[in-house]
Amino acid sequence: MPSIRDQIPDAPAGRVAAEDPRVFVERAPHEKGFAEIYAEVVTPRLDGLARAWNRAARQKRWARPAIGLLLIGLMWTGIWYWEAGRDHLSIQIFAGFITLLLADLVFRRGARPLTIPGRILRDLLVEAACAHVEGLTYQRVAGRRIDHDRFVTLSMLPTYRTSLAEDYFEGSHHDMTFRMVEAELRTSPGNMLFHGLLIEIAVPQPFEGALTILQGEIPEQAGYRTPPGKRLEVRGHPDFEHRFAVYGENADAMHTLLSAPMMTALVRFSEQLDGAKFQAGFAYGNLMIAVPMEGNIFDPSSPVTGRFTPVEDARLLLKQVNIPLRLIDTLHGIDPDTGRRYRS
Repeated sequence: MPSIRDQIPDAPAGRVAAEDPRVFVERAPHEKGFAEIYAEVVTPRLDGLARAWNRAARQKRWARPAIGLLLIGLMWTGIWYWEAGRDHLSIQIFAGFITLLLADLVFRRGARPLTIPGRILRDLLVEAACAHVEGLTYQRVAGRRIDHDRFVTLSMLPTYRTSLAEDYFEGSHHDMTFRMVEAELRTSPGNMLFHGLLIEIAVPQPFEGALTILQGEIPEQAGYRTPPGKRLEVRGHPDFEHRFAVYGENADAMHTLLSAPMMTALVRFSEQLDGAKFQAGFAYGNLMIAVPMEGNIFDPSSPVTGRFTPVEDARLLLKQVNIPLRLIDTLHGIDPDTGRRYRS
């Protein structure tokens, strides 16, 4: 599955950034003005964060588990040889609770020493991104505000049992409001059906019914519903006809919603996502898009790679946050990669 992380060019950032890899140098139109915000919000914290990062990176990961196992062993050995402890169930229950607590501290939390500085870096970058994109708001956990069943009804996502949603963004661009959330759908803890972004963009013109836009034919995997209505014939845009199949009950609504700019935007949006096979639809007054993506979206890659690269993480986060804005720009005839108008 393609990942948006592969889209970031490895071009030289210039002499200043080469001298200090923590200095953000703007490279793309959507980054305009971000360097100043980065210098104000992120840079003052980098020295202390880098020291914490280096201390965490130097930690010997085997030390904490070894100490934890030793303490657990000593505790139970003492209980076994202590007659009162061996004979009283309440003491053993309390010791079991302490054992679980120690195991959590040394095995789950102690095995990830970069988690805390990585989380701090992430929060700083999200704050900077929200300050850069006018009107953008963020909530760490807000899955309740997204109705995943809407996507299932349109055959964009399979039927699921449990869902986990986080990293909710909401804003407005070119007078079109949008919201975006990272979602994970499962039928069981070990069976993940979908992980990626669910995006809703308010459509200016009112419409009735629903329209499903799938890349390819109806999904054959178990759990997908049949799209509403029948397959409708689309003409006048060969690239769109080649990529997408449209299903709905109202052909007039299709012609209203799938204008030439909208079809061009969806085709170019697919190219901007490096081929990620997203599904789209119109319902409830919104253009709805489900984009499958790999990894922990909106999280810095530094804790994974072990390298402290705040500028690269900032560039990645900013591009991810701008995904719905790129689609809206393309819909308005603006090339998000250059900031210029598309040629007709």
